[in-house]
Amino acid sequence: MRLINLFTTFLLVYLFYGFYVSSYDTEIFAKPTKTQRSTHFYYYQGISNIHSNLSLGTSAYQQIVESGRKAGQDFLIFTDLNVFNFMGLDLNLQGFLTLFGAKYSYLDSRLIFFSSNKESTLGNLGEAQVFLTDLLAKKPADHAESLIYLAHPFHLGFDWTGPLPEGLDGIEVINIKALAMKSWQDSKFSVLWSLLLYPFNPRYAFLRLLTEPTEELSLLDEVASHRKVSAFAGAEASARAIPLSSYPIRFPSYLRTFEIAANHVQLTSELTGNLKSDREKLMRSLKQGNSYLSFDILGDSRGFEAYLDDGENILPIGTEMAWRPGVKIRAILPGVLQDFYEVVLLKEGKRFKTSNELDTIFDISEPGVYRVQVRVSPLFPLPDAKRWIPWIYTNSFWLK
Repeated sequence: MRLINLFTTFLLVYLFYGFYVSSYDTEIFAKPTKTQRSTHFYYYQGISNIHSNLSLGTSAYQQIVESGRKAGQDFLIFTDLNVFNFMGLDLNLQGFLTLFGAKYSYLDSRLIFFSSNKESTLGNLGEAQVFLTDLLAKKPADHAESLIYLAHPFHLGFDWTGPLPEGLDGIEVINIKALAMKSWQDSKFSVLWSLLLYPFNPRYAFLRLLTEPTEELSLLDEVASHRKVSAFAGAEASARAIPLSSYPIRFPSYLRTFEIAANHVQLTSELTGNLKSDREKLMRSLKQGNSYLSFDILGDSRGFEAYLDDGENILPIGTEMAWRPGVKIRAILPGVLQDFYEVVLLKEGKRFKTSNELDTIFDISEPGVYRVQVRVSPLFPLPDAKRWIPWIYTNSFWLK
């Protein structure tokens, strides 16, 4: 009887607290925002590092694409593990771009590879590893038709050791699964608590676990200090976070995962629906780092804009040029925020200037490698209260 009473008490407290959490509004904007169309660039957002049932995932890519549409994405990049028959699968259906690459086991790590060159078709893992070794020995400019970057560099069991190869285009700074595992290592109780809260407020359950990808950012800044390198966000989406999960248990769903973080690509011309040109535009911008990453589960960052103004031209994120007096970096937030926030300009990974304005112009007084990041401090339900949550990370500006 005592055990029944304890269980009943726990259940009532849990349901009462769940009702309290369900009423919590995670919106960070003070009022509904209407995305302003940029006068300088076109922005498209999308998800990479996606697994279908061809490898680790639970669903066919046709179903996953529909989840991408519902999540408000503009493109998806599938990267099934160790597959060799993805060439020619790219699609552009009703303005929704679906691209296919692959993730390959390489040494103790994994590399994400995408190419618009059909001659890059690979037959098996050994052949893929030889091909990737040759590619990594070249400069990125010497394999312009390909995009290759390091996935989850500090994820358990896949740590990269030693210097990064010269041919690597970039680093996956945000990886949802790697961040979840880090949260589990830091506090198993906190993760279990989020699982209990998930039925009442899924968005908040994810939000409270978000942490800065500090190791990945440090690696990015270290490499960026001596050569150009791009940052990427990866969903690691498979709908199989629960061990041995399969239909009908798919957690978190592709839709939920696609709502957490995205790559926002900055283009100088619109996507037109032409598969060949759209694919080339997207890949070129990702390779050059003309993009920013965001945890959109915190707030829809569509409408955020950042660029370089050299006094004569407006230049995109990822620009590499000689520094000269009068150069400025401008960052514009997509709306009025109701919570504390800060816009930080980092130089070589260290805080250089800070702003609390929606529209900030940073004067760049010296050469360096600069990037912008935005973080917000929302008020969470008790016992979490207030804390800083990362929101937006731009790729770097190289001013030599």
